[in-house]
Amino acid sequence: MEPLRIACTVMCASLIVAAGIIDARRSIYPHQLWAASLAANTIASALALGVTLCIANVIASCAIVAVLVAFELYWRHRNGTMGIGAGDLKFLCALGILDPWMALVSFACALLCLAMTALATKQRRLPLLPFWTPFALAGMALMVLGV
Repeated sequence: MEPLRIACTVMCASLIVAAGIIDARRSIYPHQLWAASLAANTIASALALGVTLCIANVIASCAIVAVLVAFELYWRHRNGTMGIGAGDLKFLCALGILDPWMALVSFACALLCLAMTALATKQRRLPLLPFWTPFALAGMALMVLGV
């Protein structure tokens, strides 16, 4: 792997870890961190897959997030309560640029862990990104290894 791809991969992983730490402490995913993740993930995707597949990943990621936004709006209208936060959707969008399937699988695993923790601790509100970080990093590791 060439040095630029290694640097981009390390940057993407660092931004994922930073997102998990910040969300655990403050329950927020800052816009600046999201913008940095979008840029790093787009560059990493273009270097690894080429521009055409990178564009396809961007389109797929935006489509996935659009469906979830529509579902979230329906949920809020129907139940009057919040479900998935905007920061979680922003994180999914950025992560989906690397690999939409990896982003969805890691998202599902994180939601499952979050739900089990919420049931065990009887808490109604927990931040998702701390649960998501290990799954996102594992997905990135599998991508780098070519699995």
